[in-house]
Amino acid sequence: MSSTHAVLNDNDINVPQLPAVQSNTALQGSSKRPLEHAGQASGSAEPPAPKRPRPRWILTPTPEPEPEPSLIMPPPSENLIQLRFQLCRFKGVYRTVRVPLSFTFAHLYRLILLLFGWSGRHLHQAEVLTNVIKYASPGRTGEVKKHRYWKTPPEPNCREERDEWRDWYFKYGMFYREPAMRVVKKVRYDEWEIGPRRQDEPVNPNNPLEALWDELVVPKKRDEDVRLGDLWAPRNRDNMTGGVCKNVEIAIKFEYDLGASWEVHVTVEADKDGGYMWEYSPPTNKPVVVMAKGGAPVEDARSSHGELEANKKNVPSMLFLPDIFERYLKGEVGSVARKTEHAVFDVEEEQARRQSAAEEKERRRQERQQRQADASDDDGEEYSSGEDEDSSDEE
Repeated sequence: MSSTHAVLNDNDINVPQLPAVQSNTALQGSSKRPLEHAGQASGSAEPPAPKRPRPRWILTPTPEPEPEPSLIMPPPSENLIQLRFQLCRFKGVYRTVRVPLSFTFAHLYRLILLLFGWSGRHLHQAEVLTNVIKYASPGRTGEVKKHRYWKTPPEPNCREERDEWRDWYFKYGMFYREPAMRVVKKVRYDEWEIGPRRQDEPVNPNNPLEALWDELVVPKKRDEDVRLGDLWAPRNRDNMTGGVCKNVEIAIKFEYDLGASWEVHVTVEADKDGGYMWEYSPPTNKPVVVMAKGGAPVEDARSSHGELEANKKNVPSMLFLPDIFERYLKGEVGSVARKTEHAVFDVEEEQARRQSAAEEKERRRQERQQRQADASDDDGEEYSSGEDEDSSDEE
């Protein structure tokens, strides 16, 4: 049996051809360059890109904050209305002031701080009330007894007109005792204050109650956007209710230090002749304090020990100055409620008085320490002299 052996030549085998080995001079250069540039000479290599300088933060000067609108005097007004600021729960504590109608609720807030000596560190809000009925007792003159939303009709007699009362309650029951407007310092959301329908939902034309409730929703506005002239007017038909309520039937309930029930009811007070609004020529923007009695309790007091009754506190004469409110906004005058009085003072004089009192206290403390040191030195000398006498006796 014969065997056949196949002889393979080099030409019959497909051997892959390897690239030629490059010289060391061709491999010079940066290893970060692509492979196709590796065979070029080192002299023809591109120069490295220059490094970008690090950005330097430029400190731009911060702009000065704009002054708060409530610290700027309002524009002059020809009409001034006489208002009574009654401090609730404290009989006989009130202020009667003629206020320009150009005052906003922000200015009214500053005026209340001046009139009662509060610091303004706490929250506050205001509500506009309509169809107001005030107390008739002398101790509570100026306090609001009850009110009714001016957009709702009067409540029918539930005993005599039961069906009409039921229909009235179904339509207006949730809005009957609501204020006509809520005024706050900031409004974060443009949403309905009261109402079963959300603001982003369209009104259903087939449901008449939704259109009615949409009109009765209580608005909420910022204190900088509402003026006293938007509430009261020289004529009743030009006020916020369009003549439905008289000017004397519109009031403001101002609440300070929410949760502590410190309320100030601002109502229209007529003089002996029955007038409550006057025209000034030339126009003015300064309020005029006509009458004041008593003082507010001490704010954030730990104890009422030694504090007089609110209606027996003294009222300062500086409160009746014509430019007192303007000086208060500038920071030249301060107001604080104390245990025996409502103090209105010049800020610079008060600082000088406190500094002199602190210096006098420090001087007395140093004198006391000096006397104690002298007394201790005298005791030491007596003790040492006694030891010398004992040693001489022993000898």
